[in-house]
Amino acid sequence: MSDTYISTMTRRQFLQFSSVALLSTYLPEHLLTTSPPNVAEDGLLAGRTFKSTSVYSFPRETSDMVEQLWPDSVHPIIGQTEHWYHIPQGYVPRRTLQPMLQTTSSEIPDSHTPPFWAEVATPVAPIYQWCSVEAPLITRIGHGGIMRVVDRIVNTNRWYGLAEADGQFLGWAQALHWQRVTSRQSTQPVADYEIAIDVGRQQLNLLRNQELILQAAISTSPLIVPGRFTIAEQITGGTRLNINQDTYHGVPSVITLNNGQQMTGVYWHNAFGQPVDGPAIQLPYFLASWLANLATFNSAKVMIK
Repeated sequence: MSDTYISTMTRRQFLQFSSVALLSTYLPEHLLTTSPPNVAEDGLLAGRTFKSTSVYSFPRETSDMVEQLWPDSVHPIIGQTEHWYHIPQGYVPRRTLQPMLQTTSSEIPDSHTPPFWAEVATPVAPIYQWCSVEAPLITRIGHGGIMRVVDRIVNTNRWYGLAEADGQFLGWAQALHWQRVTSRQSTQPVADYEIAIDVGRQQLNLLRNQELILQAAISTSPLIVPGRFTIAEQITGGTRLNINQDTYHGVPSVITLNNGQQMTGVYWHNAFGQPVDGPAIQLPYFLASWLANLATFNSAKVMIK
């Protein structure tokens, strides 16, 4: 399969590299004019490694390994195939990198006083027990994770005190890793939206007035229950999830259906297109945020088959 190359990219191209396809002449403006917030109209695409990652000379794992990448390191993505990203050093499996647009500095000004929601804008945000990088590390929240800022210390380094959605205090993080989460409500006229989850294809289809406008690769849990549902609750972020032996803090854009199943953004894998453990429906963090902020989202129907 041919390699698709880029140097700079628009948001539409970013969606394509993230396995999201816009299929209609109607384009929800919030998909193209916001998230990732504060990104220039054209930006360089990069990928964050989830863990130590091998780089291969060709897009196949039987080829020579040329380098080993550190966890949470960032590398330009210069091309892609169906299962691989091309970076300057060689090729890495798509599942090993989280696509992210490189942004300019977007630190939150001191005029914004807590409490407010904040999103990880850098590759990862370490959370410490107190305001020092030498303090014991509590956890690390990846790019796109969201927490509630409930306290701050304004000095030469600037620190935020972070809490989870239930109000439980988690720890302290340097402010330079965070950008404020702002409302991204659509201003389009009221419309009927339906989110159709195809478990067999591991695909989400978004319909507006019965017209298919977006398709995206997703991941579902083996425990997902089919049926027709409505949305019972939305939480901006700060949710904690325990999956197997791992705990993830700052889970973004958690949408709970009326039968208790959850649709969430995730920052800890890029295995979209195949089933995984965890919440019922898992989406790229930016897509979950966009869906959660549709103007008429609370009346949207969700079909799982």
